[in-house]
Amino acid sequence: MTIIGFGNLRKDAPNGIEFVNGKRLLYYRGEVAAEGVLDEKIAPRDYFYRLRFLDDFPEVSHWAFGDAWTQRLRIGRPQRVDADTLEGVVWFGDEDQVAVYRIERAYDVHGARAPHEMRPSAPWVTAPLPPLFDVPLNLPLRLIVGRAATAALDDDWPYETWQVVTSLVAREHVPAVLTTDIASTYGFRLRGLPMDLRRALCEVQGV
Repeated sequence: MTIIGFGNLRKDAPNGIEFVNGKRLLYYRGEVAAEGVLDEKIAPRDYFYRLRFLDDFPEVSHWAFGDAWTQRLRIGRPQRVDADTLEGVVWFGDEDQVAVYRIERAYDVHGARAPHEMRPSAPWVTAPLPPLFDVPLNLPLRLIVGRAATAALDDDWPYETWQVVTSLVAREHVPAVLTTDIASTYGFRLRGLPMDLRRALCEVQGV
C-alpha cells in the first residue's frame, strides 16, 4: 500500500509537516494524516537535515518534497553554446511545457597535478522544473532532469523520447537520493544548490 508523505514544512500549504508543542503532525491534502512517533523535541533544521521524518512517520512508504510530480518527460538533444557549455530543452508532460537545461564543464583547481593545470570535475547542470509546477524544493525532480541530461550524453537515456518519471521517493531510498555529496553520487552538480542535498533541503525551505 502506498502512503505518501511530504518531507517539508507545511507552512500555508495543504501538504507537509507542522511542528506543534514538541510534536510533529503530517498533513496531506489539508488534513492531519499522522502524528509523529518520536517522543522528543527536535529543531526543524536538525529534523530535516538528519531525515528524522523517516523515523517519525514510519508508516509513510513514499516521500515527496514540495511537490509530487508524476508525468512524462522528454529530453532534447543539446547544442554547443561554447567550448564548455551545452544547452538543450526538456519537455514536461506535453509540447507546451518546455524549459531549458544547461550542462557546464567544471574544473577542479585543487586537484591540479602541475602549476596552473586544471582537471575536469563533475559538471554543473542547470536542471529546470515544469513551468506550471516550479517548486524549488522538488529536489528529486531536479535530480531526474540532471541525470537524464547527463546520461543522454553517454547514450544511457534516449533523446526525443517520452519517459514516465516520478519525483516520489520510496522511504528506503530517501537517504541515498538526498546525498551529502551530489558530485560523488550522481557525477554532476546542480547549479544553485549546495553539494550536500540535505543542506539544500533545509535552506530551500528556510530552516
